[in-house]
Amino acid sequence: MIRLCAWCKRLLGFKEPLDDVRTTHGICEECLKHWGKRKGETYMIFQDDRTPEQKKWLICMMTDNFMARWGEAKGGPSYAGWAFSDGEQSRCESWVRHRGDAKRVRIVLGSYRPPAGPGHCHIYVWDGKDRA
Repeated sequence: MIRLCAWCKRLLGFKEPLDDVRTTHGICEECLKHWGKRKGETYMIFQDDRTPEQKKWLICMMTDNFMARWGEAKGGPSYAGWAFSDGEQSRCESWVRHRGDAKRVRIVLGSYRPPAGPGHCHIYVWDGKDRA
């Protein structure tokens, strides 16, 4: 996947899988310094693994109790979500609710954006496989 700065569109690098041509976003150090100092605030880092078609799907979102306030979520909450296709809501939601790190689970529209402020949000694509 190709990582770009959501503000200036600079190339931030690549992430696995490398043969995936979709784009995900973050914020480069220069934009973080510029906008953070100028506005006096920090930003939510938002990563989205969905294709344009998958952005129409519902998402099972959770507040991640384990990752909150450190790593890319330093100073704020961590959210994770799984976009699922029709007919997969029950299985996906059940799997998310049974994760040990799920604090708050909810179903949201595909147009979901995390709240403003510091933190990290990553939307994955549910592959239909139940995991331990």
